[in-house]
Amino acid sequence: MVAGNRGLAWAVLLVSLLAQVAGECGPGASAATLQCQQRTASGRVRDSLRLRGGMPVFFSQGFGGGPGGSQFFSGGGIPPGFEAFGGMPGGGGGGRPQSDNTKFYKLLNVEKDASEAEIKKAYKRAAIKNHPDKGGDVEKFKEISTAYEVLSDPQKRQMYDQYGEDAIKNDGQGMGGGVDPFDIFNSFFGGGGGQRRQQKTQDVMHKLSVPLEELYVGSTKKLALNRHIADGQGRVTKKKEVLEVRIERGMEDGRKIVFKEKADEMPGCITGDVILVVAQAQHPTFKRQGPHLTMEKEISLRDALCGYTFALKHLDKRQVVISSPKGAVTQPNSWICVSGEGMPIKGNQFNKGNLFIKLKVKFPKIEDMEPEMFEQLSKLLPASPAVDKTEECDEHTGKVISEEEIVRQMKAGERGGGRYENTDESDSEGGGHPFGGGMGGQQVQCQQS
Repeated sequence: MVAGNRGLAWAVLLVSLLAQVAGECGPGASAATLQCQQRTASGRVRDSLRLRGGMPVFFSQGFGGGPGGSQFFSGGGIPPGFEAFGGMPGGGGGGRPQSDNTKFYKLLNVEKDASEAEIKKAYKRAAIKNHPDKGGDVEKFKEISTAYEVLSDPQKRQMYDQYGEDAIKNDGQGMGGGVDPFDIFNSFFGGGGGQRRQQKTQDVMHKLSVPLEELYVGSTKKLALNRHIADGQGRVTKKKEVLEVRIERGMEDGRKIVFKEKADEMPGCITGDVILVVAQAQHPTFKRQGPHLTMEKEISLRDALCGYTFALKHLDKRQVVISSPKGAVTQPNSWICVSGEGMPIKGNQFNKGNLFIKLKVKFPKIEDMEPEMFEQLSKLLPASPAVDKTEECDEHTGKVISEEEIVRQMKAGERGGGRYENTDESDSEGGGHPFGGGMGGQQVQCQQS
């Protein structure tokens, strides 16, 4: 009878305590908010406990108990079905452990109080920078996607801020499980409407040599291609295909011509492209500089002095006749411009660049002229200024030398510490200098005393 009365007393006390908790902490209080410590008038500490079903319970330390913990019930210790909060002695520790809750903010490079808009903006920036298609690390890209998945969800973010990354994992709150990081990326930037990213077969690149004539007039070329074709059953067969390549007038050297999805096919993959790169072939006469053409033309000394007229065959096989202005004298290695005879300008087929011609004057050989012709020329041509030889001077006879020989002697001089070879032992004291002296300079140099 006594034992029954004691059990009834404990039950009454328990109901009383529960009613007190409801009055102090409010009807909406959760197990987490009930982790508070309250002191009774006698100084005893009451710690909150949480029943597995979620019901909070308070009891006193030392309520007739011993060192093993509270003796709320007659059996001693904490009754089964309770978890200790607040580090209660004998209760088994201090609640849910906290792990790192800063990593995701660092991955997106935002503060912990960042707004939803700031998190979205940070994700876009980090995802583009670290996307695998742009050479980014796949694992880093996945971590960034996971960070955004958690921080963009208010519930997940609150749990992460309070308990860290491990709490998200243990409670099954996302952490990238089942969510493709490329789906998140595509939801921002498109690309299949959020569908899983497909692999693409390798692009095929070919160098296409095109003569300058074809780039001038345009042409159509055929290119045979062997490629793998996949059928609806996933079988792959080899097939020969002919591509028709259109060379447009004025097309630039290095231009890429793309044939979409003409590379090898593979089941479940996006087909790659065939890319042709135009390689302009060298021409024996013309050189191309953007929309312009250049060339060299040799004319005689007579034409340089008395005027020239010459014809050339253009890239479209037209004959073009070019004449000098009346009364003009052509200097050796001078340039002339022929307007509108350059390359067609792509996108504006009625306009063309210019043709620039370097005129090289060919002087007659001695053996091709009679001695009396020199006397006649000297009378016809303006005389040279007279040289005063009354003062003391050193006299030399200039010798013909090629540019290649000059370069050779300069290199030899660099290797020899500034000393140059003497091309003629009879030359005096010049020491083989490339612009006079022993090498036979092109001019007479007089030194005045």
